[in-house]
Amino acid sequence: LAKANRFLTRNFSLRSKVIEGAKIGRKIGFPTANMKYPKDIVRLPYGVYKIKCFDKFALMNWGVKPTFNSEELIEVHIPEFEADLYNKELEIEILSKIRDEKRFENLDELKEQIKRDIELCLK
Repeated sequence: LAKANRFLTRNFSLRSKVIEGAKIGRKIGFPTANMKYPKDIVRLPYGVYKIKCFDKFALMNWGVKPTFNSEELIEVHIPEFEADLYNKELEIEILSKIRDEKRFENLDELKEQIKRDIELCLK
């Protein structure tokens, strides 16, 4: 990703419309904007990424959420951000990959990992 960003002379970005999800992130304290991955661009490997959205550092999970056996989906969590983004186009800059997507044994384990991921994104 870093090499691609250098060749592009900008950060790799994607744009998609925010859709309604299962609201699991909201229920566990990490609300997300959910989007489908655009079909007409290079697909990133599944994983958790540090991104920039609305000029704020944020977190993106791209994949199938193996803890919940979900369909492919992008989930964006922007710390300390509240707004209704449903049906709006959202553009995000992908800065770096934090880790691969993984399955968690329970919600507490997932929440602790999300907290650690957010800390990495805000650095």
